[in-house]
Amino acid sequence: MSITLNWDKAGVEYFCSDTVTFDDVKRADETVFNDERFDAIDYVFINALNINTVTLSKLDIQIDVANDFSHSFKNENLKMAFIANKPHIRKVAEYYVTLFRQRHIDWQVAVFVSLEEARHWVS
Repeated sequence: MSITLNWDKAGVEYFCSDTVTFDDVKRADETVFNDERFDAIDYVFINALNINTVTLSKLDIQIDVANDFSHSFKNENLKMAFIANKPHIRKVAEYYVTLFRQRHIDWQVAVFVSLEEARHWVS
């Protein structure tokens, strides 16, 4: 799997590498949303710094955002940070952010170029 989950007391980091598929995202999300810790975390980092390719279509992303929306009621005060420094990966992250805002999900969502910026934002 191209996504490894790293938990700490305050949140979870999706550490993504190589090629990320819709199935990778679905499996990681299922694991996080079904974990009892999800209800109490403050943040989710989508660390996309080591991704080379994303094979998600716009429809895949729309489905994923709808899934996130359905789980957002379990933890309404979450901050989600996409960390991406490659232009083609940032474009995907920005599309996610646009869809989150269109769906009026209560989570705060932003895109950053470094993990340090994301950590500062959630602190």
